[in-house]
Amino acid sequence: MRRKKRRREEKNTNIHFQDLVKRNYNSVNETIFATDVTYIPAPKDINQNHIYLSAIIDHKTKFVTYELSLNNDTNLVIKNIQKTKFPTQFILHSDHGSVYSSL
Repeated sequence: MRRKKRRREEKNTNIHFQDLVKRNYNSVNETIFATDVTYIPAPKDINQNHIYLSAIIDHKTKFVTYELSLNNDTNLVIKNIQKTKFPTQFILHSDHGSVYSSL
């Protein structure tokens, strides 16, 4: 039996944002936060067999906030961003995944 191929996420490469971070994650700059969504397989006894985690970390790679959902959509990301207490000026760095490019 062959394994089913997973479909790759289609990304809109026409959208370009300026790279404000430029991989400069030094400890002086405490205004940089990073965010991403990841897929977590769940135990088989749960109705849904997966869950999505949206996490926001600070420049020291410590969790600031997180949100869990059964759906990988913009609501997951928006809820997480809204409950985060950011400083007055900050940079929120993310990949260009579909949930971020649709915000």
